[in-house]
Amino acid sequence: MEENLLVRRSAELRRSLKEDLKNRRQVGYLSSKCPVCDKPFGAGDGIELHEVFITKGDVMGCSQETRQMINSPFNCVNLHSEKCHLSAQHTPIGKQLCVRQILLFEGVTRVIAWLHQFSALLKTNTAENEVRYVIDVLSGNAGIESMSVPNSEQAIQDLAKTRFWKWAKENTTEPKVTTSLMKKIAM
Repeated sequence: MEENLLVRRSAELRRSLKEDLKNRRQVGYLSSKCPVCDKPFGAGDGIELHEVFITKGDVMGCSQETRQMINSPFNCVNLHSEKCHLSAQHTPIGKQLCVRQILLFEGVTRVIAWLHQFSALLKTNTAENEVRYVIDVLSGNAGIESMSVPNSEQAIQDLAKTRFWKWAKENTTEPKVTTSLMKKIAM
């Protein structure tokens, strides 16, 4: 009975986190995007929550509290189901793109501090290895170019505007539409 209650609470926590990430990882009028394909989440899209640094397998055998700690914005991203989720789980570039989104929205220092919490809780060196991986992603040693992380809300909005203009130029034939949307974003 108690185990069923814990499973239900865990499912509720994950559902709540998924919604929270959809809201907190959007910029202005732009909806949040899947870090793997860089496409926004649509109303009918299957969205899955993915653990990036510390997985369920890493916390097996740990206390219930430690197992719940992985359900955090410092560890999770929303992904499109199937193809994007498989890429995030099984390819280096998929993981790097997920790491970049977490660092962009949650901040490097806060993510590293969150990872350090696990050093004493896990039976492996996973947390320390993931801290080194974050540093590799930032410096470009993880296989893709180095990442500059915006350090303010304005920098994040500027990045979103740049991405929007790129998308608009590629997908819109009506310049008036893009200009109108950009004016709304600038407000």
